[in-house]
Amino acid sequence: MMKDKMTPVERAQAIAGGEMADRLPCNPNVANGVARIYGCKISEFNSSARIIADAQIASYRRFGYDGVRIFTDLFPWAEAMGAKINFPADNTADLATPAIDDIGQIDRLEAADPYKDGRLPIHIEAMKYLIDELGEEVSCAGGIVGPFTNAIFFIGY
Repeated sequence: MMKDKMTPVERAQAIAGGEMADRLPCNPNVANGVARIYGCKISEFNSSARIIADAQIASYRRFGYDGVRIFTDLFPWAEAMGAKINFPADNTADLATPAIDDIGQIDRLEAADPYKDGRLPIHIEAMKYLIDELGEEVSCAGGIVGPFTNAIFFIGY
């Protein structure tokens, strides 16, 4: 295997500046799959900022991709706005109950406060750990499920 000649940040800067990079960037969305790499259960990964960050760091160190993302599952924003989520011991989360029963209740939804609602504060704390550890070396981002996907979780599928 060829050794990289650039760090992920150098690679991104070269591409953004129209220069040649040593290789194409690779940014997989590994989500809760990193729990397996880190050696913990997905339920532990979902509920601990330190474990989320450490698992993402371990996966990055093992595979050397070009971006690290805080992303656990599809439901943090829906959960923060009132949806109930099932958390199996060692499998991905799933929607238990939507935030509202009927589209006519849409006005009952309130915007989530990422500093206090659901698992969003855990994600923010995990991002701080990630940036402290890797921020100079690789881009760190938060994964957010799009508006149409979240809309389905608010009303149910």
